[in-house]
Amino acid sequence: MELDELKASWQSLDRRVGQLTEINRRLLTETLSRKARWRLLPVMIGAVLNMLIGAWLVVICASLWSAHLDKPAVAIAGIALQLASVGLVVIGAVRLGMVLRIDYSKPVLVIQRSLASLQKFEAASFHAVWFASWVLVPAALVAIVMGFAGVDLWERASGYLVGNFLVCLAGGLTPPLLHAWARRRNGRLARWMDDFLLSHSIARARASVAEIDEFSRT
Repeated sequence: MELDELKASWQSLDRRVGQLTEINRRLLTETLSRKARWRLLPVMIGAVLNMLIGAWLVVICASLWSAHLDKPAVAIAGIALQLASVGLVVIGAVRLGMVLRIDYSKPVLVIQRSLASLQKFEAASFHAVWFASWVLVPAALVAIVMGFAGVDLWERASGYLVGNFLVCLAGGLTPPLLHAWARRRNGRLARWMDDFLLSHSIARARASVAEIDEFSRT
């Protein structure tokens, strides 16, 4: 075999190996991207449930306060609960939108930034739901007692409700404020709280994307 023919054969073989390597790289990238999408499925399901439950509560609360406009305390409690229910819908919609907007054809760094933003929103929304759940306990008590027993709890036990609200306000504010304080100190408590707020579905999706980056470097 002539030297030129041998050289041409090696070049042809090299091109084929390069093509096969690129095909394998593309297939692995698509597989890992698909895995990342599937690992975000619980986040999407949670977002849809948020919207469905929130929408159902909006209807319930609207019917409650609109039927008791003659009782200001009950009406205010119902409106507060309805606004919180709208908040659930909004949180679910934003979360779902953030997941669906992730473009896995983008560079790995862009995808990781999107997932980091999603994780940050998850932590913030947890604090928001925690705070609302505590602060709205007195409103829920007024609404439930009025709805089932027909008793205006504010009229009967306003002092108890005020005290209950102050206790619940402290309970709702303590974790977010403690987390903010711990993050400034950047100590063990901050790491523990960050781990507690970490969405394992998002963490697994980020691990899959990291595999794409690791493979692309080889």
